[in-house]
Amino acid sequence: MAFGLPSSLGPFSIDDAGRIAPRAGADMPQFLFYWRDRRVSAQLLDQDGSGQLILSACLGRVPSSADTGGAMGVATGAAERRTASFGNLRDFLDVLPGEWRVRLTPDHRVRLDTEMALAWPASAVELMAELTRFLLALAPYLDLLDEVDVLEPVAAAPLTPEVGGTMRI
Repeated sequence: MAFGLPSSLGPFSIDDAGRIAPRAGADMPQFLFYWRDRRVSAQLLDQDGSGQLILSACLGRVPSSADTGGAMGVATGAAERRTASFGNLRDFLDVLPGEWRVRLTPDHRVRLDTEMALAWPASAVELMAELTRFLLALAPYLDLLDEVDVLEPVAAAPLTPEVGGTMRI
């Protein structure tokens, strides 16, 4: 079956080489996936004809001082664990690449955000290469977080078809 190119697919136009670029007026897609039990989101943006790939990863959660795991509702070491977590997290921030930003969300999740340029039009291979570069660069930092037990894991919420497909890597 032959495809008539150039064509369009969702928010993208597809050129005769199979590369994608944003269609004028279309919402840019976002997709979610899990890597090493952490939720990662990727969003494509068009910045005046230049592509941007916005990446966010939930690294974990700072322990709550309201943990009522102890007798009569008194937290057992929760405050100490939280204090240690913040101290270790400060040290962790010192070793991250400068273009990576880390923030604490209102529900105490630690989120890493970064963005990178993506040439338009882009092939699927180019898009996957950028995603893979980010994940490989993130790997040693996740190893460090896991090794020193800085953050609590965040329960993985199911991905819904409306938001993105479920993919665990």
